[in-house]
Amino acid sequence: FSGNPFKAFCREHTNDASIITSGGCNDEYNFKKLLTETSNVIIDAGAHIGGETLALATNPNNIIYSIEALKSNYDVLIKNIELNNFKNIIPIHRALSNTNNIKIKIYFSPTPLHQYIANTTDDPKNPNYQEVTTIDLNTLFMSYNINKCSLLKMDIEGNEDVILQSCSINNLSKIQCIVGEHHRVNRDVVFNIVKN
Repeated sequence: FSGNPFKAFCREHTNDASIITSGGCNDEYNFKKLLTETSNVIIDAGAHIGGETLALATNPNNIIYSIEALKSNYDVLIKNIELNNFKNIIPIHRALSNTNNIKIKIYFSPTPLHQYIANTTDDPKNPNYQEVTTIDLNTLFMSYNINKCSLLKMDIEGNEDVILQSCSINNLSKIQCIVGEHHRVNRDVVFNIVKN
């Protein structure tokens, strides 16, 4: 969103190109308006292959903590970071959760077209899962010494409310802006957390 170009590797027969276009090129979250400072600390939870992360990293003054749970997406995220030689992205292969350092199963779409997390509860009908270790916001803030977060972007398939509920008031107060998609989320809970 600095106007500088970036490169992106996209897998064939997937929706990767639309992820890069909608998030990275078309600014679907309206980052240009939300990020008013020249230097920002950003948490991109549900980074996928880096659509928003790559665009945000074109401003070398930004620091982006890019969290992706699904290994296949994380591997492409790493490839895209290396392709652009970005030094201001900290990739984190974890599932943002209300718990820390717990292995959970994440079930994902069985089609290669959509590489996304379908749910995190046991699904005996879906053999497509992988185990991933969790991280919560409190641990993220402490481990990376985050004192201020200009923007928290969450696209984490329905866990937004429990993640925000588990975050301390002290750490929530460090977040200037929260954006994201909501999937199966109790909106009232999220609005009350953010409002308070």
